[in-house]
Amino acid sequence: MNTAAEALYIPCGGADACFGLLHTPEGQDPPRVGVLMVPPFGWDDISSYRSRRHWALQLTAAGRTVLRIDLPSTGDSPGSPRDPDRLGAWSHGVAVSADLLRERGCEHLVAIGMGLGGLVTVAALQNGAAVDDLVLWAVPARGSRLVRELRAFARLNAINPEPGEAATSPAGESEGALEVNGYLLTGDTVAALEALDLSDLNLSEHPGRRAMVLGRDGISPDRRLIAALSDANVEVTVGDGAGFTEMTNHPEQALPPTVQIDDVDAWIDSPPVGSSPAEALRPRPRGSALSRWDSSEGQVGISEQPLVLELPSGRTVGVLTAPLEDEAAPVMAVLLNAGAVRRIGPSRLWVDLARRWAAAGVATLRVDIEGVGDADGDVAPFREVASFYRPRPIEQVIAVLDALQRGQGASSFLLLGLCSGGYWAFQAALEDSRVQASFLVNSGALWWDDRLLTEREAHRARWIRDRTSWSRVVKGEVPATRIVSILAARARRTPSNLAASRPDIEGLTDRSLERISESGRRLLLAFSAREPLYDELKRNGQLERVSSLPNVELVRLPGADHTLRPVRTQQRTLAILDAALERERDNWPD
Repeated sequence: MNTAAEALYIPCGGADACFGLLHTPEGQDPPRVGVLMVPPFGWDDISSYRSRRHWALQLTAAGRTVLRIDLPSTGDSPGSPRDPDRLGAWSHGVAVSADLLRERGCEHLVAIGMGLGGLVTVAALQNGAAVDDLVLWAVPARGSRLVRELRAFARLNAINPEPGEAATSPAGESEGALEVNGYLLTGDTVAALEALDLSDLNLSEHPGRRAMVLGRDGISPDRRLIAALSDANVEVTVGDGAGFTEMTNHPEQALPPTVQIDDVDAWIDSPPVGSSPAEALRPRPRGSALSRWDSSEGQVGISEQPLVLELPSGRTVGVLTAPLEDEAAPVMAVLLNAGAVRRIGPSRLWVDLARRWAAAGVATLRVDIEGVGDADGDVAPFREVASFYRPRPIEQVIAVLDALQRGQGASSFLLLGLCSGGYWAFQAALEDSRVQASFLVNSGALWWDDRLLTEREAHRARWIRDRTSWSRVVKGEVPATRIVSILAARARRTPSNLAASRPDIEGLTDRSLERISESGRRLLLAFSAREPLYDELKRNGQLERVSSLPNVELVRLPGADHTLRPVRTQQRTLAILDAALERERDNWPD
């Protein structure tokens, strides 16, 4: 299967643009049918990303052109969620993305929108977007319903506020702002969504459209949306939407909804493709796609450029953010995947960090390794946590550095990773002298043995003897299944026996830290509260030795969330990493 895709930016007016990946069938005339994929919001976007890539490859193999986009201020696209009129920017982004597919020769256009992406797509259609048919999956007729669902999801995944912070809204944000599992909607965006109502569609002047409306694993499609489409003379097909939950479960566990995908693909092909009701809706400008996007971070100009890297395992995609005018620093920063989360990082944190560092003069690449995001390879091994700590991902990181040296002339690197990405950054520093420094954020380990997982669960058994811990279970803050897992681990082995049966990780850690220190390379270890690795270093009496080593710095991060989800935590963590970068730059040549 051809996995090549053209990475591009689609200007949406002003400072807004959509980042897109355009899949074109090989060796064919321009396909008559084009498919535009518009993602859901936040966590659903993160979790379903790999499944949507799989779907796009399947559609392309069947002879269709497919464009996957990130809406403005989301994913890899320019902008911030704090920018004004995000709903208008999203709607316009769908319209200009549809125009691009028309420019590429597609005569009939199907838009697949999920959640927020579907809501925005129908709004764009009302404003004249050149879309013919619709696939709407888990899409409500009213934005107020979507906001209610997001609020419920936010409460379910709420993180206890830090001392002195309010629990009701993100600290420092506008009134009415909504923080959903680490993703921000400002008060203005929430209000605009709540005012959006698709119950009275004005599409009757353009008959001939079809829509497939899918529910969500037992939750029926919105009846108001079905009625509105039918009243607008749209031919509606209804489906149950089975598989949505599995697709949006977790980046490491998500599964493509193959049955639903096949049903939608068959529906797209079912009628003869005749005249296009959207053909004359709006003028379509030519040459709108850009291979690079220039913008600013504060008063400093930066550029973002997609890079398709050829690795021994296949292709991968990264985005290089660099200073626009000044010469870049002699060391390039590389931001690694946090587990199976694509290159944008948890809560899009790597996008913000790359732009800040580029504005400070440091070219920064965020990139996917094999099997993650847009990289070739099989994601299935990553359904086991231990797979992230095998040699293969570390080999991938070094292959990325090889590709950057060939293609960009870079020869010195700073690596940054969270969780397993921190482990890769540490191990790559041990193996490759081009790594001048590694920043490890809540690293899962420094050295790995599969028995570590069981040992950590056994240690947590002590936690359940705490009365406040059971209070958190009763409140729903900790799932009861977690307690069962901890008790089972405790019953199997004791922490001391487990530690005795695995390799000497403490000795390996001491020797490897000394090697890095003696080599002159630098290491930042950054930990939130209750991180297993930090607790192990403290329990083993290694924290003081770590702190005393030259070129090794230990810092504490705010809060106790492993992936730094609270918006306030993200802001403070970015400032901590900015300061660490400035200290690191003192060691670089002029």
